[in-house]
Amino acid sequence: MILFFSLTLLINCKAKNEGQENITTPPTNVKGPGHRLKASCFFKLDDKYSTHRDSAQIEEWLTEKSKVLLNTDSIPNIFHRNGGGPNGAQWNPGTDLYLAVLAKGSSMDKETPSIYINGSLYDQKANQKEIGLFWYAIPLDYWEKQLTNIDSEAIGNLYSPELLAGVENGTFDLSAPLDEGQILKFDIYYKKETITRYFHVAFGE
Repeated sequence: MILFFSLTLLINCKAKNEGQENITTPPTNVKGPGHRLKASCFFKLDDKYSTHRDSAQIEEWLTEKSKVLLNTDSIPNIFHRNGGGPNGAQWNPGTDLYLAVLAKGSSMDKETPSIYINGSLYDQKANQKEIGLFWYAIPLDYWEKQLTNIDSEAIGNLYSPELLAGVENGTFDLSAPLDEGQILKFDIYYKKETITRYFHVAFGE
């Protein structure tokens, strides 16, 4: 009964906020049409086990990836929960992450996006490959230490209203509980705009 009411509350909250981005601190005095802020995240060299340290190879990969990001509205990436772990979590990854933030309409100025990972500012310098496209390298030994358990708030934002409704009425038979695994919550701020994305990961044999 407790699970039923909890899921009902989560679904109602999710439906109410559908189409809106999660905002840690509501932006104020937003001017102009905005920058259509987008974010994607990738394993280094698109290999979740990559141990490569060749900076030239990584730069070449970033250049090619940037071309794709600048010419398409959507690209498969690990924010989509498309891994082989429980409920789509990325399974046993062991490499650096590369976060791409695209702000269409921005210019080459000194302002760069502010990245918060689980509420803590990530203060590493951005690599601006193209106008309006910012890359952030997040080392394995950093993000592993930032992982946190999935709480009720994250469940309500991590999963779609359709999936939560399916769990409630028994339509969906999940392979694991909704809070299986751990997450990184990315709050991304740029010119008073904010978006939130989740990296869902699970480890096991």
